[in-house]
Amino acid sequence: MITPRQSEVLQFIVDYIAIKNHAPSIREIMHGTHMKSTSTVSGILLRLEDRGVIQRLKKKHRAIEILKLPTRIATDEQVQVQENNG
Repeated sequence: MITPRQSEVLQFIVDYIAIKNHAPSIREIMHGTHMKSTSTVSGILLRLEDRGVIQRLKKKHRAIEILKLPTRIATDEQVQVQENNG
């Protein structure tokens, strides 16, 4: 499961890629989700990567691949992650 904040970041990344055909930078994610620091975004991306939701290529900018998409469950407090089969 991922948190609502992690889901917000993930959704921003998905939407950004759909529009621009490449992943956003950490700073673009920060501005797009109204966070106050790039460190916060980096921490969220690390947790999403640890959970197998995204994959990032080290030492490459804008290299985020979505591995799984979130599916909201009954409460908005948690989001359950399911495999993206297509």
